[in-house]
Amino acid sequence: LAWIVTVDRPAVSEVTDATTGGPLNVGQVLPVTYGSGGANSGLSLAKLTAASYLMDKSDISESGRHFGYSAKELNNLITNVDQVNSVLYNDVRALRDGRIRDFMGFEFTRSELVPFTSGSTTIRSCVAWQKDILFMGIGQDVMTKMDILPTQSQAVQVYTCMLMDATRSTEAGVVQINCDESVT
Repeated sequence: LAWIVTVDRPAVSEVTDATTGGPLNVGQVLPVTYGSGGANSGLSLAKLTAASYLMDKSDISESGRHFGYSAKELNNLITNVDQVNSVLYNDVRALRDGRIRDFMGFEFTRSELVPFTSGSTTIRSCVAWQKDILFMGIGQDVMTKMDILPTQSQAVQVYTCMLMDATRSTEAGVVQINCDESVT
């Protein structure tokens, strides 16, 4: 998925910010305990609302907002948030389709490649972003080479590479939401 390569990891921590030069500011990261009284929690309505608020208070455009999550976060949201299941809130689309396309102004994108926080195997760094905030640069376009390997019974080797990276133009357009996958 192009989203994973160009948006997810660079938006969170691997690429420096174009304006501040570093990983996301602490104010743009919602802790794993947010909205749960100090206990670790998965994805919740409180976390989504807070992410939207952080973008709103910085005057980030409401159109083109996206949210990257994994299957466990979807499970937490559908299981534990009555508003997602309510006809009044979402026309029961989440229950009917088994996934969330859009909710709270975010277009949802599911991928199991959403990274875990550093040093953890249970806390995911889900990301909310506004698409016009992120920029991708291509250092080298796609290069593909094919060759026959005589030492491997004439097997065909296909090699493809590309050099690209991404960054955010302003920190306020990206929010990291930490979610604990070990909780139900």
